[in-house]
Amino acid sequence: MGRVGRPHGIKGELRLFPYSGDPQSLTHYRQLFLAPAAGGAARAYGVKGCRIHGREALVQLAGIDDRTAAEAFTNAEAWVRKADRPPLAANEIYLQDLVGLTAFTEEGRRLGTVRGLLATGGSDLLVIEGRGREYLVPARREFLVAVEPEAGRLVIRPVPGLLEMND
Repeated sequence: MGRVGRPHGIKGELRLFPYSGDPQSLTHYRQLFLAPAAGGAARAYGVKGCRIHGREALVQLAGIDDRTAAEAFTNAEAWVRKADRPPLAANEIYLQDLVGLTAFTEEGRRLGTVRGLLATGGSDLLVIEGRGREYLVPARREFLVAVEPEAGRLVIRPVPGLLEMND
């Protein structure tokens, strides 16, 4: 759901930059999962408080009560349980739900598996790996033709020239 930045202040608040670009989307969660940036297993933390500060959310988590404790999470990823995500409107998807799907072109060419997302500050990119190649496809409606999670398929309209660059 987001990336942790530098600590804010001395009381352990974390700067959380949401991948959605909307810090307001982070204010309703009661639990976050974080793993220290230096490595280690992810652990659940109760959210004691969350406030908006520009393009970021400042989050106070139970058990992280000073700047030193907060520094261990700089650059960590923050997750929530799928069950805790807000419901979507019709024709909306969570980009994370595309990970693991097999990507095909409109013509039926199998490109590979969606392995992850790359947040660029502009449009997020889907990272598709297959046959020793990696394709980066903008995660935008005009490039996502059909999402079929039940069938494990994603049909894309590649950016002009994308396939030729990787062949």
